[in-house]
Amino acid sequence: MWVPSPLGTMVWSILWFVFIETGCSQLMDINRIFSQGPPKLAPKILNSGERIRVRLGDNTTLPCVVQNFQTGYTAIWRRGENAIMVGQMKIRLDLRISLVEQTSLLIKGADTLYSGNYTCEIEWSENEPPPSITHYLEVQVPPSVFAVTPMSSPNSGATLEYNPIGPGAIVEVVEGDNATLECRAEGIPRPALEWTSEMWAPHDRRKAFKLELVHVLQRDEGEYLCTAYNGVGPAVSDNILLRVQHVPIVHPLRPIVKASSGDKSRLTCHVKAKPQPNVVWYFGENELRPDSEHQMEERGDNYTLVLRNIEPKDLGNYTCLAINKIGESRATVNLSGIPHKATITSPPKGRHRSSYDLTWSIKSFAPILETEVRYKPCMVYHFITDNVTPPPEMLDPYSSSTGFQSPDHAPSSSESSSGMSAWSYSSQRSRRKYLPENLYYGLYEGSYLFEPLRPDCEHEVRLRARNKFGWSDEEVSFVFWTSKRDPSPQKISSSSGNLWSNGGLSSHSSMVSMVLACYVWSFSLHYLDFVHGSLGFRPKSHLTPAGGGYP
Repeated sequence: MWVPSPLGTMVWSILWFVFIETGCSQLMDINRIFSQGPPKLAPKILNSGERIRVRLGDNTTLPCVVQNFQTGYTAIWRRGENAIMVGQMKIRLDLRISLVEQTSLLIKGADTLYSGNYTCEIEWSENEPPPSITHYLEVQVPPSVFAVTPMSSPNSGATLEYNPIGPGAIVEVVEGDNATLECRAEGIPRPALEWTSEMWAPHDRRKAFKLELVHVLQRDEGEYLCTAYNGVGPAVSDNILLRVQHVPIVHPLRPIVKASSGDKSRLTCHVKAKPQPNVVWYFGENELRPDSEHQMEERGDNYTLVLRNIEPKDLGNYTCLAINKIGESRATVNLSGIPHKATITSPPKGRHRSSYDLTWSIKSFAPILETEVRYKPCMVYHFITDNVTPPPEMLDPYSSSTGFQSPDHAPSSSESSSGMSAWSYSSQRSRRKYLPENLYYGLYEGSYLFEPLRPDCEHEVRLRARNKFGWSDEEVSFVFWTSKRDPSPQKISSSSGNLWSNGGLSSHSSMVSMVLACYVWSFSLHYLDFVHGSLGFRPKSHLTPAGGGYP
């Protein structure tokens, strides 16, 4: 039997110890590998940092897309230098922020406090630097704008701040001075500002925060609109009303007002002024006060003096004087006694083919002394003038209604033989009306008979009147037509048979009376002609159209 030597025993002991130590070490390495899982891979952020814009109140996500994000890796978000999220743990208590998709940051309902730099970094190794990216978040705010006026220090006079004056603000400036209109606009990004005005051309726009107006005039008065826009939401506007203070501008509504005796007249001045003026009326040098004969009215920009119970002493120039803190101005209104414009009372369409009876009425402060009738016959291109003068009894302003018969215009023998056309006027009447206050005003009526005329033809007449204060300043123009034929006789019934009448007679006795009256009238005319001839009077010369008579 073999027995190992002591040396061999020692060698085998050493070899066995080395084998045992080596195997245990390998087993420990294998155990350590399986206990730690797969080997770590370096994480990589796939997106880049960017400027992210979000509208105020909206939600937004700051992306941080990581490749090789493994268990044990941690996403850390910082705002500026301060950590706000470490994994799912919030360092700052903020209910609006949270992690989504393990590494991206969600912000709900962003406001301007959330604007700034946000950094995402991934912690994965004690020895390796963490990868990171940085975003800039811009919370955008829609524009707002408001008109402002500078507020100055009571001591130095330097501008300290701006006082918002609100929508529909009013800025006042004295005419001739400079004006500055200013608006302040807010928003993110900073809004641009432009001005428009109803006084400018439709496409005239001026970009400025301050609108400088040099040497302001009245035409610059009106609304100015400042509009702000920054691309976030709709543009917004505010308006400023510029008022230009100026000396009163006074214009009479009617420079000449025609009076009526005993009636009331209204004298009106149109006054434009800022600030509001005080208006005073004068007659000559005397200031007028409200009383039983003078009343002052104000309606908008119109200032009216009402005169009652007008007498001749009230005629003349009245002055309206307008005064405000900027200055004063005046205008004159003349209360005149000249006749009013005549009113034609006869219809435009005549009843007869060769004659027309023109009738009119004229309101006048004093009796009518003369009426001028200008006539342009059919197919004649110039006017012919005749004057109608009332009899002396009509010149008495207190006379009652009266009529008179003036001498008819009749052609002379030479003109008749040559076929020249003749005119005649029939009468001019006066009528007085008494008011309840026992005051009166004059309403004068007149008539003029044109004959012979061309049938079915247009004729033009112009008429004005004169009293002791002068001619009326307005001439009435009137066009009338002669008929194609004279009115037909009107058939009437009677107990003795059928009769014909042009005047609506109802019996045979009425017809006989009319015939007798015609004979008496004809006899009277011949008698008056005889008397006039004996006393040396001659009929007033008649008028004839130029170019001869009508066929």
